[in-house]
Amino acid sequence: MPPRQAQRGVSTLLAVTALVTLAAVSAAVGVRALWLERLGSDNRALALQARLAAESALARAAAQLQQAARQGDPGRFWTPARATDCPASHPPPGWECRRLEWPDVREAGNAEPWQLQVLAMRHLTRSPHVVELIASARQGPALAQVGHSLYQPAVAPLPAGAAALDITSAPASASCEQPAWTTALGAQTEAALRQLSDSQARAGLNAHSSPARSVYWVDSAQPWTQSLGQPDQAVLLVFSRQACAGVCPRLVAGVQVHGTVVFDAGCNAAALPRGAPGQIEGQVSGLVLGPSASAAAGTEDPSAGGRITPSGNARQPLDLRWPEGMEAREVQWVAGSWHVRTP
Repeated sequence: MPPRQAQRGVSTLLAVTALVTLAAVSAAVGVRALWLERLGSDNRALALQARLAAESALARAAAQLQQAARQGDPGRFWTPARATDCPASHPPPGWECRRLEWPDVREAGNAEPWQLQVLAMRHLTRSPHVVELIASARQGPALAQVGHSLYQPAVAPLPAGAAALDITSAPASASCEQPAWTTALGAQTEAALRQLSDSQARAGLNAHSSPARSVYWVDSAQPWTQSLGQPDQAVLLVFSRQACAGVCPRLVAGVQVHGTVVFDAGCNAAALPRGAPGQIEGQVSGLVLGPSASAAAGTEDPSAGGRITPSGNARQPLDLRWPEGMEAREVQWVAGSWHVRTP
């Protein structure tokens, strides 16, 4: 073969080889692009499924809170709470935390189960009626976390402008079957007040902790010997009908309480404590109603020998922020609190 023809053949071969190689590379790039696009689509689908699964876990936790509230026992949801469940961002004893888990939630047509988890957290003195929920969902490599807060009926809103009560001057038009705190503290229930007191005690709050305990429900008839509260940190001290079954406990001389003290004597005026109640900076509420009961209480002032000084922050432990017009007996989401978290 002449040299010129041989050179032209080599050039043609190189050109054909280059074109074939370029076509192969283009095909490979196209296949890879399709694969990446499909992979991205699959990942987006998995991420969406994981987020929806996490939202379903939020709904499960909210349903449990609502069920406990409708059964009149809001504290039942928090009984399994443990300090070890609280993250570093929500440290005890101020925070109460409960972890809920559903480790084997299966979808139709999917052999691998979802693992769902919710961490419920609330601050026991600052906002016991607001629950922060953090939900997570995992299925293999798919993982999502979402957060939402809600209002729970742990305590009821206080009546606006309720005046401080003296234990000898409760309104005679009310029924003495009502709890003693009704006029001063609104539509609170015994279950709600007892539960909040129990939760604070279970979490380790006391008169000297940080934050300090703010609610005390007392069933014992023994004289009260502990000073509570500070001028800027009021407490609620309730002596229940069980404590007042005979004679309500008295605050011994030298004891000082900042806040609201309730003697729930029911219709028994004679059960109210006699003698010095120590010193109370705030308000005293004792239900002594009806003409005969009021007259009986008036013959001997239970505050004689002690001192009761009105205070503007006496209702502070239950003076919580509720949106205006909210139905506080139902679990309701906090507007604007929903968010997606980075796993």
